[in-house]
Amino acid sequence: MARKIKQLGSCRRKCNELFKDDDRKIIFEEYWSMGDYAKRVSYVMALINLKQKMTERKKVDISEKQRNRTFSREYFLRINGEKKKICCSCFLSTLGETKGFLNTVVAKCISSKSGIPQNDLRGKREPHNKLSEQDLKNAKDHILSIPSYESHYSRRDTSKRYLPSHFTLSSLYEQYKQTTDTPIGRPKYEAIFHDLNLSIKKPKKDTCNKCDTFHMRISLADGDEKENLQIAFRDHLEQADMGYTSKAEDKKKLKLMKKKKKKY
Repeated sequence: MARKIKQLGSCRRKCNELFKDDDRKIIFEEYWSMGDYAKRVSYVMALINLKQKMTERKKVDISEKQRNRTFSREYFLRINGEKKKICCSCFLSTLGETKGFLNTVVAKCISSKSGIPQNDLRGKREPHNKLSEQDLKNAKDHILSIPSYESHYSRRDTSKRYLPSHFTLSSLYEQYKQTTDTPIGRPKYEAIFHDLNLSIKKPKKDTCNKCDTFHMRISLADGDEKENLQIAFRDHLEQADMGYTSKAEDKKKLKLMKKKKKKY
């Protein structure tokens, strides 16, 4: 929502008689032309004078708001090098600021012994629930520890890998929670799962029986036997690729033959 200068109402200080609308408009435009939040804070701090109240009723538990009220406030506006006192309501109306912003500036005035405001920390603090890199790595490692396979018939068209159909995301997440004292939330766990290009749903073109047999034997074997099975499995996939290539070429030849027949 765009900030707007407001008309001055009637007040005890008769601010509407002290400040002309043209002067107030200049102050408003130059103030918002600064843009930067820290500059606005510094500018407003320089226009506020805080005085310790001489008498203050004692309170047992003084909150931050109550502590700020132990100071009386004086507000000023500067025009043509002259600093003039103005009431709080007219001060806010001229600058187009809110009471919340003003209270924040006053709190900074009170907490700063030198009068120099602290750096603006909005949006720079680490969120309290930010996930650590180690927690994310633990979740990823767990997902990758589950044996997966690629589709025999569609592996040339997609790099997606598949988990056995008896798994579900719910069961995977429950297993994962047992592996760490600081588990991440399920939505984030599932997001990591999908980012790894994995799926539990069976592919439309599933693996052949020989592929399934190889996967089972490789998962149970070790040492030289496992290495020999992996070599045999790669040979099987290469033969399958040769078969697909030959089949595709035969289809192209058949289409060409049909086109030639149509011409005659």
